[in-house]
Amino acid sequence: MNITTKLSLIGLLSLVLINCGGSGTENDAKVSGIDGTGGPENPELIQITSVGVISNTDKQLLVNGVRFALDDTQITINNENTSEPSALAKGQIVLVKGTLKDDSNGTANEVIHKTNINGPISELNTSKKTIIVLGQTIVLSNDLIWGENLNSFNDLKQGDTVQVSGFKLANGDLSATRIDSITANAYSLIGKISQLNTIDQQFKINDLIVNYRDISTAPLLSDGMTVEIYAQAFNTQGHALATAITQLESTLGDTEQQIQLEGFITEFKNPSEFTIGDVSINTSRQTIFIGNTRDNLELNTRVEIEGYLNDDGTLQAEKLIFLVADIISHKPSSTLPSSTVTFEWGDVNATAYHLVIKNNYNHQIFYDKKFDGNTTSATITGLPENNAAMTLFLYTQHGEFWYRKYHYYYGFKSLESAVLTSHDHGDTLSSTDETFTWNAVPGVEQYRFIVFDYFSNTVYHDEFYPNAIPVTVNNLPDNGADIVVLVWSQYKGWWVRTYDDLISVQLVENASLTSHTDKQTLSTNSQTFTWNDVGAEQYELRLVTRDPKGWFQIFHQETYDGSTTSATINDLPINGAEILFRLRTKHSGWASKHYTFTGPGLVSDAELNSHVNFGQLTSDVETFSWNEVTEAEEYHLKIKSYTLEGRDFFDEDYDTYITQETISGLPQNGAEFFLSLSTKVNGFWAHKHYRLKGSGTLQDANITSHTSYETITTPTTTISWDNVASDGYRLIVSDRSTTPKVVVHDQIYDKSTTSALIENLPKNANNLFVEIFTNHDDWWAIKRLILKTNISD
Repeated sequence: MNITTKLSLIGLLSLVLINCGGSGTENDAKVSGIDGTGGPENPELIQITSVGVISNTDKQLLVNGVRFALDDTQITINNENTSEPSALAKGQIVLVKGTLKDDSNGTANEVIHKTNINGPISELNTSKKTIIVLGQTIVLSNDLIWGENLNSFNDLKQGDTVQVSGFKLANGDLSATRIDSITANAYSLIGKISQLNTIDQQFKINDLIVNYRDISTAPLLSDGMTVEIYAQAFNTQGHALATAITQLESTLGDTEQQIQLEGFITEFKNPSEFTIGDVSINTSRQTIFIGNTRDNLELNTRVEIEGYLNDDGTLQAEKLIFLVADIISHKPSSTLPSSTVTFEWGDVNATAYHLVIKNNYNHQIFYDKKFDGNTTSATITGLPENNAAMTLFLYTQHGEFWYRKYHYYYGFKSLESAVLTSHDHGDTLSSTDETFTWNAVPGVEQYRFIVFDYFSNTVYHDEFYPNAIPVTVNNLPDNGADIVVLVWSQYKGWWVRTYDDLISVQLVENASLTSHTDKQTLSTNSQTFTWNDVGAEQYELRLVTRDPKGWFQIFHQETYDGSTTSATINDLPINGAEILFRLRTKHSGWASKHYTFTGPGLVSDAELNSHVNFGQLTSDVETFSWNEVTEAEEYHLKIKSYTLEGRDFFDEDYDTYITQETISGLPQNGAEFFLSLSTKVNGFWAHKHYRLKGSGTLQDANITSHTSYETITTPTTTISWDNVASDGYRLIVSDRSTTPKVVVHDQIYDKSTTSALIENLPKNANNLFVEIFTNHDDWWAIKRLILKTNISD
């Protein structure tokens, strides 16, 4: 049975091609017909469709670990036929149809390649290593192949025309696998239509608006359709004027063929149902997982799927390989247990692995070693003993490509760090000449003491000292500027720091807004802001909003001379977005005053109509719906756990025609979580926040050893809790009688532990919080009580 699948972002390829990433996995064993999940039994020649990145080319084509012979192969490059294998290049994404002779050798009958984008670079972001071409954000991935006339990011310039091959990520960005510098008079792009407007005859592909008025033979368009567009010019609004549009469809294969598909997970419901590009994937109990467990699947995980198509066009996975190895022995951002640690990683059938550890203080490489593909662990000695930060890079090699994962870790703490002893955090200094002291720590080899202005990065002092001695810093600011003091301690080459925020002495006045008050809702989207003249050298205004991921979006920042005391700012948000406003005054340094405003609300923002704030769910599968906002450009739904580390559980963008989402895997143990619904209008995001509770169908532990407001009279006590079916517990005891609170005990326990001995209790605490968290599928529900202490000496 032949299955035809529309693919999203590159033609035949379309989304299979682009949305499925690939990396030649030369050592991977290719399995067919595993344990009755489909496919022909013991065929002499297996029919195969393989989508992935070209790892090598010559008379053979290496894709997904299979070397395909190119004998009389039909090759199509950007809709043009050729018989020359030299037209294929390393890093291009291809769809190969052919036969397998054995696990790693085959013959290609047909090879198809389509470039994702041909167009000019409009923006470059050096820090993020991204470029924007035709409204598409392109991430320059680690496996990127630099093509014609290019060697690195530094060779790219705004206005240059480039040809890009790559895979789509979950947020719609493109992870580039090859970039060529070209000369072209016409541009092309493959992508999905959104916000189709048949009256104005235009639509969007991500951030590019395409106008198709001048096309007489355009196909019948619809939102969600994958198309290839050609254009030669842009109008005055920056819209692409299409000269041709083609709808793209692709025959992925049939139910008798083996399918090999590599890529990033772009939609994720659960480990049994997810999407790579536009291809729906199913896993089952018979699916073999290599390199990690099914529970580690999530958005943007890069995997290889091997299996067969079901009659409905879904790909039934017989084998799933995690293409990028990851550390499985230690949780990211955790504190290591000793100075000798064995790091283990998942076996992903790679050619080789490469482990690098860097000192975060000076980025010096502490450990650097390559391993063959059969090695999945390394024991490392000499790691820090003072809680110093390090970065671990784990590289995975497949064929000729390397892929990278990295995590931060902290050394275990057997040695204390020096802290500032002359001033407390938040203190205001008494003069412009200040003496600072810190405590001496046995074993520390040297100290580094730094004092600087937080906003201007003006460094007032930065010196190394062999001992802890008093240090006088002169000529500090006199205008209440924010000052940061860092005390660094070195032990065996590893540095750790403590820091304190202080405020300089204020001998002069700083400007304040005279036209607006804090927390004010603006009346229009054009406002004149005024401030009082304090004889400063300069003033600065900065206006910021936040996107759904919490990143700052600076939309106005300007510095004014000391004679200017007002500024008119147009195009402010009209949809109730929160505006973070900063007025800075420069005398001897920069001092800041902060205000928060709300946009005028000329456009209402979307709100949940399916759930109320502080409501409790009835199931672990819920449909969240919201009202449609005519002026909206986009919606965003995010769910984040409330307790403990606050992990992101769900994070998705939506076109304006989508106003609901069904989400599974929600807590069943009454755990609290945050839901944010964001609406984008005129480029500004406004956010509605909700606090909800899980369905509560699973039992959580209660504290059984104590009653609320009981008084403890001994310095130690044993706290016990219920033994319930769970994945573990966490017990936190904290004294909230003081500010800031003092954490007495904080530890995670396995599911078999139901008590803990708490030592060194505070002597006279009126608010000793005891909190027991119960874990079900990484959702932590909390029960608490308050104790008092009255402990004699």
